[in-house]
Amino acid sequence: MGACLALGACGPGLGTFENTYYVMGASDQLGRSLNGVEWAKLSPETPGDFNSIASNGDVIVGVGQSGLIATSTTDSPNSWKTQTSASVGKDLAKVVAINGRFIAVGEDGVVQLSSDGKSWTLQAEDIGGERANDVAGRDSLVLIGREVQKVSVSEDGGDTLQELSVDNWNAFQDILAVAISDTTFLVAGENGQIVVSSDGTTWSNALQLPFPGNPHLRGADYGLGMFVVVGDGGLIGTSEDGETWTTQDSGTTEDLVEVKISEALMVAVGAEGGIYTSFDGEKWTQRATSSFDSLRDITFFLPQD
Repeated sequence: MGACLALGACGPGLGTFENTYYVMGASDQLGRSLNGVEWAKLSPETPGDFNSIASNGDVIVGVGQSGLIATSTTDSPNSWKTQTSASVGKDLAKVVAINGRFIAVGEDGVVQLSSDGKSWTLQAEDIGGERANDVAGRDSLVLIGREVQKVSVSEDGGDTLQELSVDNWNAFQDILAVAISDTTFLVAGENGQIVVSSDGTTWSNALQLPFPGNPHLRGADYGLGMFVVVGDGGLIGTSEDGETWTTQDSGTTEDLVEVKISEALMVAVGAEGGIYTSFDGEKWTQRATSSFDSLRDITFFLPQD
């Protein structure tokens, strides 16, 4: 049985999960933690700056500008190899690992799929000329958020995509982050906008602006029974249903750009290199602030036996 997280103390009802976490930033910044609390800065030799990383527990994939895709392994994360993108020259904004499959999205609505991170198939491109900014998955469901009022939804892990419009979204502001719970699709973005849907077709009647000052919301995830969004000025918001929101004290004014939730821990990262963790979404603790100067993404996995 694994040890509890948080330096020997289990969070309430969280069990004993031992995830490995990676954070990624500009200029070859890569950090690793075996518990989300204590972080080590690695020294990777990457072929370029990544916008996003993801891991399936064996392979780590990084994506970036001009179609950059590179892979490493969890056994040797400092060594990276460039792979061939299925959309040559197109910037890639986000990559995730869902049910053992990697999905990368980006410029001109590009969607790429890979089972191993090395061989990629172009699933969609030139969707209205709109950049795909984020992608989230739960089981076989996939939700892709695009720049203006558009999402793509898949019920088969990304093989078939349905292009849908997001009602009540401000047409002049971008969707920046998406998340999926067991019952709800959520999209969030510029100027604090949030809308939700139970099916990806019909969206909440009113555009939500739940946070003072309407900060840009740049990251979202669902886990441990709640949605969490992060954004400019250190904003962290939590909600059980995606409609009623509580602003939490992050302890920082640093712009937060991403949040990921494992079976035991929430981890958020900032544009100035901050790492923030929480067991319950209410109390957040700053970690490893002097190790990094700019972070962009997080991935985690449960090590395989």
